[in-house]
Amino acid sequence: IQRVIPSITAIALVFSLAAGFIPEPYDRGDVKNVIFIIGDGMGENHLKMVKQELGIKLAMETMPFRGQVKTRSLGMVVTDSAAAATALACGVRTTNGAVGVYPYDMFAWEGYPINLTELAIEKGMKTGIVTTDSTTGATPAGFSAHTSARGNAADIANQQIGSDIDLIWGAADSKTLKANVETGGFTYVSTLTELNAINAGTRSFGQFNGGDLWRPVNTSNTPTLSQMTEKAINLLDNDEGFFLMIEGAHFDKHSHGNNREGVLEFAPEFDKAVAAALDFADRD
Repeated sequence: IQRVIPSITAIALVFSLAAGFIPEPYDRGDVKNVIFIIGDGMGENHLKMVKQELGIKLAMETMPFRGQVKTRSLGMVVTDSAAAATALACGVRTTNGAVGVYPYDMFAWEGYPINLTELAIEKGMKTGIVTTDSTTGATPAGFSAHTSARGNAADIANQQIGSDIDLIWGAADSKTLKANVETGGFTYVSTLTELNAINAGTRSFGQFNGGDLWRPVNTSNTPTLSQMTEKAINLLDNDEGFFLMIEGAHFDKHSHGNNREGVLEFAPEFDKAVAAALDFADRD
């Protein structure tokens, strides 16, 4: 006992000293806007390669805090984008391929976990989803739909169109029809010119050229990710705050095919979108 008590005291002292170096958490009441940026499939290896090959510094590495989060799916060490998006958006581990549902209730007979977009809507905030993937892709679906399989594109599109989300922009999807979008109360946009013409207070659904959407420079009247980011922030900014999810899907898409050049082309554009969000945070 004489040996144990001093050890416990020493350990407690170490923890109390360490606690002094832990920054005070933000008061949640002080947080007005949330911009959630996801580099789908992006890892430390991508960032190291980009910095070495292009000789650039990354805006994303200037943030004051850095951490890691596990998004493994239920029962699998290697996740897919659907289960990972569910973990990020809903705080729930589900099976690979499932979107926004509990693993024991894939068809949501007993309900489904609320996602961050829905929570923001409940709090009266404006909301938006921006992606270089299809608007019914796994990651945007995780923040806007609930379904047993990521391949249920028609179901995902119908849920998005029937939602109260203010803007959903990404690559055109065959299940997202212009007539349905407009019936749902959205303005349908398919070019950069049309996107720039959108005014605050107008709900919009972007269906852009997916072959060019991820590129840093476009000649096809298609917006870049950073252009969409800047426009979305300007449209959503309001007194009640907003939640915006931005996905750069092409780390994952290029890496599946070992497309090194594609990653090197896409990464600076993704980081430019991060920089746009950081610039807004500094202004706000």
